[in-house]
Order: sequence, then C-alpha cells, then structure tokens
Amino acid sequence: MCGIVGVKGHPEGLNLLFLALLGLEHRGQAAKGIAALTRLDPLTIKVLKDHGSAAEALRPEVFVKEGLLNQLVIGHTRWPTQGDNSKRNIQPHFSQTYAGKIALASNGDIVNMDEQRNFLRSRNIKIYSENDAEIIAASIIYQMFIRKQKKDTVEAIFQVMEHIKGSFSAVMMTEFDEKLYAFCDPRGIRPLIMAQINERGNPYFVFTSEDCVIDNFVNYGQDSCVIEKRWLEPGEIVEVDKNKAKSYLYHERMSRQFCIFEFIYFCRPDSCDWRGQSFYSIRENFGRELAREHPVKADIVVPVPESGIPAAIGYAQESKIPFAFGILTERGFGKKRTFIEMDPRGLSKIKYHVIKDVVRGKRVVVVDDSVVRGNASSHIVAELFKNGAKEVHLRIPSPPYRYSCDLGVETRDPDTLIASRADGDIEKIRLYLASNDWGPPTSLGYLSLDGALKVVGLKRDNMCHHCFSGEHPLRPQK
Repeated sequence: MCGIVGVKGHPEGLNLLFLALLGLEHRGQAAKGIAALTRLDPLTIKVLKDHGSAAEALRPEVFVKEGLLNQLVIGHTRWPTQGDNSKRNIQPHFSQTYAGKIALASNGDIVNMDEQRNFLRSRNIKIYSENDAEIIAASIIYQMFIRKQKKDTVEAIFQVMEHIKGSFSAVMMTEFDEKLYAFCDPRGIRPLIMAQINERGNPYFVFTSEDCVIDNFVNYGQDSCVIEKRWLEPGEIVEVDKNKAKSYLYHERMSRQFCIFEFIYFCRPDSCDWRGQSFYSIRENFGRELAREHPVKADIVVPVPESGIPAAIGYAQESKIPFAFGILTERGFGKKRTFIEMDPRGLSKIKYHVIKDVVRGKRVVVVDDSVVRGNASSHIVAELFKNGAKEVHLRIPSPPYRYSCDLGVETRDPDTLIASRADGDIEKIRLYLASNDWGPPTSLGYLSLDGALKVVGLKRDNMCHHCFSGEHPLRPQK
C-alpha cells in the first residue's frame, strides 16, 4: 500500500505535490520521494527521496537548491511491500537510455517480479533496486528504445501490460516529451483518480491515489474549481500534454476487481469510490451489517480510534446500544497505523489508552476495523479488562484476514496472520487473542464476506478479496 501523486501544468506544482503527500500519509509513513524537471538545459529529471514523513523528507529549501521546476512533478509516499526499507528502494524510480530518462511511481505489487527481472537482465538492462516500480520503468524503456522497432510511450506501456502481472497504478514523467502519464493494471485493483482543475481560467491536471487530497488543491488556489474528476478505468492510460489529456484503453481490460481491503482499511474515510460513495458511509454500513450478523447484549459500543469509528457508529445505531469513546490514542501516535508499522506490538502498547470510568463495570462491544496479526487487538482487550470492563465483545467489520496478499499489502508470511494460524476457526482466533495476564475477549464476531459484498454493492467477481477468501484474481481456482 502506497500513495502516488502527479501534477502537470500548475505554476506551484511542487507545493501542491507536498500538500498531496501530506494528505496521503495514511497510505505509507516510511519514506517519501518526488521527481521533477530541473532548470538544466536540456531539461533533466531530478529525483529526491528520503525516509520519514513529508515534512522530514521533503524540504522546500532543497527544491530551490536543486533548481526544481513546477511544471511537471510526481511523488510517492511509501509503505514497503517489495524490497527492504533502504533508501535505494524508495520511489520514484527512474530508467534511461540515450534518448532520455523516465521517472515512475507506483502503488501495488508485481507478482512475476523474478521473471521480469531475469528478462531485463538477459538483455543487459541493470536493475538497481528490489522495487517493482523500477521493473515497470525499465520495461517501458526496453519497449520504447531497446527493441528493434521503436514504439511511442503509450504503445510501450500497453506492451508492458502484456508481460507484467499484478496490481499497479502508476504516474510517470519523461524528459524527452515532458508529458505526464498515468495508468492502471487491466483489473483496476488499486485506486487512481484524475482531476482537471481550473484556477483563474488556467486548467491543470492532478492524478492521485485518493480524491480526499483534491480539496487541498482547490483550497490552495484562488478562484479554483474542479472541471472533471473521475477514477481511471481498468487498463486505462491517460497522457497529459500541456493542458490537454488523451485517454487510451487496453484491449484486454477486464471488469474492475478493486481491492476490498481499500474499502475496509486503507482509504481515508472522506475519500470516495468511483461511484461517489464515501468510504466513511460504507464503513458505517459495515457496522450495521455486523450488528445484524453478530448481535450481543451490552451496555456500550466503543470504537478503536480512528479507523474503527465509522463501523462502531453503525453498530451502535443498528443495535440501539449507546456509543461511547472509551479508548483514546496517545498524542503524536494517533496518525500512526499499527497495521503498517514494523513493530505493531510495541506501538499498540503506547498508542492506545482506556478511559477507566467509561468502561468500568460495563459490558463493552469494542469495534476495530480488522484483525490482521492480532497484536493490537489482544492488547486492547487486555486493557479493557484491566480497567474494569465486565465483558469485552470484539466485533470486526471485515472477514478474517486469512491469506497472504501479494498485490500491494506486506502480508507475505502467513504465520504472521492470526486467522491463518487458526485455520479460520473463529473460536481459535478468540483464544489466540488472550494476553499473558488477561483472558480472551468474551466473544468474537466477524462480518461475513457475503455481508461485506452486500454493503459494498458489488458482485463477488468484481472485487479482489483474496486475503479473505483465498480466491486470487490472477490465479483463478480450478
């Protein structure tokens, strides 16, 4: 899971890029990177990247020192899925030939990485990182300039789609034509949104992983408005040259198979899907359906902040049980997401605090967005009991996360997944959630996959739900 941004045609593109990366930090907190054209003649792409938050890794004074231009910029906020957390694996990545350089930032994962790496190496194309974005960039360069028949950029991207398998949404910029390109894999597994914004009569284009940051662009400018905003279609390429955008569709594009975990956890609640539904309202409805599937007699419904709040509200409304904030997050840690941290057990012990007099003597329904490894959940259950809760009923508005994801989530080792270790047995999972000093939750209930799909309003074949069902969109079951 990562966040990507591309801006073309705004006189303060670097400032807009910085604001967008700030707004996408929930998608990755490990590192940030940008690519922009410089003042050198001829125009040259410069890539700047470092570990940390946007404020730590991207400093405006460095932009000035490096002579970066605003007219064409891309950026990336990283949560490592491919490769270790070294600086060489931070995006954007670039690849170049005699004709010039391209820089690319992507969100997703390539499942045939080794095959593609070996293919490129056999043609004397060096790969310097362990990251799939460099594989995509190098493959495009190969299709454009190294094969005997030269292809234009769009044709080269389509050719790469023939060979690269996996999930990818990407933004790309070039030295040789100074255009911005954005494209998605043929199944549209990861999000990518395009917006054309008019500021004082001057249009410019933005591509971003989530539309929540588009308001940042509109509010930043004066007399700004959105002319067009839409999700890219599966297998679509958009080419932006000056103030015009052209769209191309891959001939083997399929029905969208969007990642269901984006609905449950990844996307910010104020972002919307391609139908205009906010992820907040969907998560609230997850909670309502969960209350119907797993009712319980209790005194209060308590959310695990912040991502568990919408579903907890829905659960409370449907069950008619009072809603209460009984858990708070430590200031300074509230925006860190334990699922994407390298040491989730240690962070959860610092992050969450129970309000004693809210839960003391109460039968508590605690609602979290999901249980992946179980570290945070077992700590929260223990803290509720420790602070006087009479009963703790854990309710999860997603199915059990049982299968490793290789399409953009770093859950490759099934032994780290509590539902996998329990073979999907809910009672075993409940018992695994016991801490050393306190017992397991009084009861445990998960939202069913059918219930989640009903809330989302999509058929089983129109979602990627491999992490729950084991059904892989690229490896259909026989």
